[in-house]
Amino acid sequence: LAQSEHSVGALAETLGLSIARVSHHLAILRSERLVIDRRQGKRIIYSLPGLFDVPSPSNRALGWTQGQFEIASLQKGFFSELAPSESGENITVFAASSFFYAFQDAGQAFQRSTGIQVRLHFGSSGALAREVEAGAKLDLFASASPGVIDQLDRKKAVRSESIRSFAKGSLTIWRRCEHKARIENLEDLLSPEVRWVVIANPAQAPSGALAVELLKRHGLYEALRPKLLLSNDAAQAQQFADTENEGIAITSFAVTSSSQGLNTILPEFRQSPIEHSMALMRTAPSPEQANSFVDFLSRGAGRAILKQYGFLVC
Repeated sequence: LAQSEHSVGALAETLGLSIARVSHHLAILRSERLVIDRRQGKRIIYSLPGLFDVPSPSNRALGWTQGQFEIASLQKGFFSELAPSESGENITVFAASSFFYAFQDAGQAFQRSTGIQVRLHFGSSGALAREVEAGAKLDLFASASPGVIDQLDRKKAVRSESIRSFAKGSLTIWRRCEHKARIENLEDLLSPEVRWVVIANPAQAPSGALAVELLKRHGLYEALRPKLLLSNDAAQAQQFADTENEGIAITSFAVTSSSQGLNTILPEFRQSPIEHSMALMRTAPSPEQANSFVDFLSRGAGRAILKQYGFLVC
């Protein structure tokens, strides 16, 4: 890659490794910003980021977008930061990667409406909670699971009175449009045409824990274990599957709803959606501004943005 960019297939051939293994390694390197990628037709092309390169608006690996909402992303586990506001006001929000696309759009709309700068830090709920416990400074925490917020509440890290459910979501089985497997239910994942099933690490991501629970409930977990790959979070699960290795992801519908590909929303979550919670931090530097962002998400334009990405808004 130091010499020139390559597709996943070309790298696999050069290294004498399977496409699946190379894809897995590249996804880890991408999560640490050591490589960047772009799509060329049906292929994913990888290269090294230049030391002083500014990523293009179309480059989702680093995620910069046009205008003032410039996202310096690790995809995922990174800061997403708006340009400084004229007023100088700002808030820092830690958010589960399930909210990645929705909160990007909401952050832009919120700044346009209020002039308050938003700094978004994404990752798995569990990993973000550990950053909070280690002393990270932030105003608001949005978790994919109420349990993570409750854990922070027991440790006196959040303001108990501010805890609220703000949205509900679903899990989906996602695959690329050209995938050969016909997927209508979880049992179809046993098909030999499905080489890999990617889920977020259940030890730190609620979507992964729910996926494991669901597979066990259907008696499929042991049979699928040889096919399982773990990603850092819900958004990265979709990235792992979005390669040429015939993989499929069980992940949050919110991170796949706007991507090219096929979704099969699991019926269990149509009936009992996943509850998402948020809370103000006890040591929030800008609690009033953070409260304004919470209010923004619960009505009008913010509410519409959440619904656009497949959330049920509480």
